[in-house]
Amino acid sequence: MATTWGIGLHVGTVELASSANPDDKTDLGGGGVHFRYRFNHRFSVEISVDRMTGEYAPGIDRDSRPVTLSGLIHLTRNPRWNFYILGGIGGSRDLIKTKTASGNDVEIEYRQTHIHLGGGIEHRWTRFGFGAELRLIGAGRNNDYNAGSSANGPIPEESSGAMFTLAGTFYF
Repeated sequence: MATTWGIGLHVGTVELASSANPDDKTDLGGGGVHFRYRFNHRFSVEISVDRMTGEYAPGIDRDSRPVTLSGLIHLTRNPRWNFYILGGIGGSRDLIKTKTASGNDVEIEYRQTHIHLGGGIEHRWTRFGFGAELRLIGAGRNNDYNAGSSANGPIPEESSGAMFTLAGTFYF
């Protein structure tokens, strides 16, 4: 394969719900960049760096910056249509931004670990591919990093959800 490396951009949306309170949901939107290396026709790896933002509650914003390392298993050998399944692990830095009653900005930082399971499809031309993915996400807050943080805070101890992305990748 002459085109084993790829770099691309993606946009997407994420919905996460607290495991303790499934009605406590957060919707985030954004995008990022990904780098891919394909070992052979069956296996590849990808690292993605994202920025997803959204409103947790009125006046409280969430800015999430995940980094994920994923392994992809390609199910088809068709050079034009690529179906794949994936699994990934990573971490994120989540910032909760709000204002105090006096108008001062307050920013609280959290760290999380996450896992991804999912699949996707990509249509490939010679050097460019366009695809869509659906990932199921499980995340856990790192309480060692945020000693004393509340289990009922804006970043729950455990959460799960889904991520949908559209991506364009240039292969070289």
